[in-house]
Amino acid sequence: IPVPRFIDYWETDEEGYLVMEYIEGERLLRVWRNLSSEQHAHVMCTVAGYVEALRAIPQPLSPSLPSAGWIGSASGGPFTDLAVTWSQVALGPFPSQASFNDWHISLFDIFARESAKTAARVAEKRREMRDDHPIVFTHGDINMNNVLVRVHGEGPEDVEIVALLDWEQSGWRPLYWE
Repeated sequence: IPVPRFIDYWETDEEGYLVMEYIEGERLLRVWRNLSSEQHAHVMCTVAGYVEALRAIPQPLSPSLPSAGWIGSASGGPFTDLAVTWSQVALGPFPSQASFNDWHISLFDIFARESAKTAARVAEKRREMRDDHPIVFTHGDINMNNVLVRVHGEGPEDVEIVALLDWEQSGWRPLYWE
């Protein structure tokens, strides 16, 4: 999986700074409409292969959690996920998918308090949620802005993914996450 190389990190006034290797390329979103359907298929298959490779990484034990199957950042701590909170609020880590699902459904408590019908519906949705998905490593934010490519020609293999960017949301999530 092509990832920019880490160069340096420091903190100043409670702000963190990360320096990564510069990689020449264009964001996939900029070139997508100019690619052929065969090139689209090649890119999608390549990214799918990256997702499968990430999912195959064994989950380490977390120093702060009692067992495998925890949900958290790549380092085992809290994580951020803009798709869940729409902010940089740190979440977890959660010792299990059940505790993650309990927290996730609690986001609707404000609505459930307003109506018994809504409360019953939220409770029903929680009962329908599975707590047994495999927990896998995930990038957390794969989209066309986070895939850097170089286009060398018009053939399917002439689109080269040179970097997968923006790993700050990566970590351990349920299989369905990405």
